[in-house]
Amino acid sequence: MPNTLVHLGAQGVLSRVFFRSPDFKWIFLGLLIPDLPWILQRVFRLLPACPDRYALALYSLVQSSLFFGLLLAAAIALLDERPWRTWRLLGFNVLLHLLLDASEYKGGNGVHLLAPFGWKLLDFGFVEPEGRWMLALTLFGLVYSLMAFPAGARRPPPPLPRRLGRWAGAGALLGLYLLLPFALRKGPETENAFSIATLRNAEARTGRAAAFDRAVYLPGDDGGRLRLFSGEEVRAEGLGLTARRLVSAEGVFLAPDRFQVETFVVHTPHYRDAATGLGLAIGAAMWLYAFLKHRGRAPQAES
Repeated sequence: MPNTLVHLGAQGVLSRVFFRSPDFKWIFLGLLIPDLPWILQRVFRLLPACPDRYALALYSLVQSSLFFGLLLAAAIALLDERPWRTWRLLGFNVLLHLLLDASEYKGGNGVHLLAPFGWKLLDFGFVEPEGRWMLALTLFGLVYSLMAFPAGARRPPPPLPRRLGRWAGAGALLGLYLLLPFALRKGPETENAFSIATLRNAEARTGRAAAFDRAVYLPGDDGGRLRLFSGEEVRAEGLGLTARRLVSAEGVFLAPDRFQVETFVVHTPHYRDAATGLGLAIGAAMWLYAFLKHRGRAPQAES
């Protein structure tokens, strides 16, 4: 995925084109929704008793689809005084986020726009992950975010609804968002998303194609190894790197533990994480400032 600064800049501008005076805080919240499952997945991986990583990845793949993004957006919008307008702005930014993700070269990754009716990953692969265009968009996103921050922080957060029905509706939609993915995890596995079906059936890997997004390359005397998202390490042939790097690679298994790399991209160390962390910090600070500044001032909504 492009880093969060890219999303803030591009989606901030496009939201202004299609919406009248959109609140930058809601734009940030909308573009954050598709990334929430992956952020939480990182947290779960740090736990001593981490769930099965294949199952966790499948759950996140389902939850980060357009359908589930719109579902969470609806749950959030019900807590605003203008739910329909808020849902449209959130949903617009969910869709934009996924389309921007699909535009970047993924290496076995992609987005689900048609789920739960179809689970084929969409990956246009137009732009290199850390190429000149992404660098320019990152710098633009940083400047745009800092310029939009004051106006977004000054606007008061939404007053919470008093009607119990709004809270019940939001809770029901949130429950669907959290629980329904358990019933749909077979969909992306059947399409071999993240090469999970190939990886799970180790004995049948030989001769099968696979692709890995941002795997860790570990140099060694045997030619080096790739550490996959599952934590497994496989011998990598055809990379020719001499130092530990982050790579997206496509190729074929020569044996259950030997992977022939045919095409690959080497990523700039810490670039995406740093830009994403900065973007998340800007958005979170904007919401926090707005809450603190307007605490106790906004009246309760009657709707």
